[in-house]
Amino acid sequence: MDKTDFLKHLRSEKLKAQEARTTYTLKKLTYATTLLGLGSLNIDVEQITAIGPINLGYLLYLAPLVALAFDLYVLAEDYSVKRFGAFLGENSSDVLERGWEDWVSQNRDPFAPFAMPVLTTLLLIGAAIIVWIGGSAEGPIFWGWLIFTALVTWTLYVVYWRLRRRVRQNVKSIIETGVTDADG
Repeated sequence: MDKTDFLKHLRSEKLKAQEARTTYTLKKLTYATTLLGLGSLNIDVEQITAIGPINLGYLLYLAPLVALAFDLYVLAEDYSVKRFGAFLGENSSDVLERGWEDWVSQNRDPFAPFAMPVLTTLLLIGAAIIVWIGGSAEGPIFWGWLIFTALVTWTLYVVYWRLRRRVRQNVKSIIETGVTDADG
């Protein structure tokens, strides 16, 4: 595969990653909203007799965790998009594309990266309030869930933010030396 075909393939993969990121974001919103809505009903479903009645209020505990799982996918795809862009910005024979990728890397949207942790945190707070008001806050389980989910959400964001900042630097290093951070 020559360089032109390779760069064309990378552009195609970048578009696929952008589409996947959008799909995961929409699924996150759909699943989280559904779980939050059903959980807020806090009713017992008795039709499932094989295992007994199930209280839908427990779905509130699941909603932020499902959102967090989708956050992993969203951030993975976003990181892939950043890597494709950095590589194309360094290697494209198209001056306009290199200029665009360079400009974008220097002028990133300051709000988009916060959408992931802020939305998941708001979902966690909303679920916690509903659980608390509904009287289902069962001591250490409730507080453990609340603290664990908040810590994982914001730790994930910090790790992502640090990795994202190093993308362009890593691409330049690989091109210049042929050595990755993992190689030493």
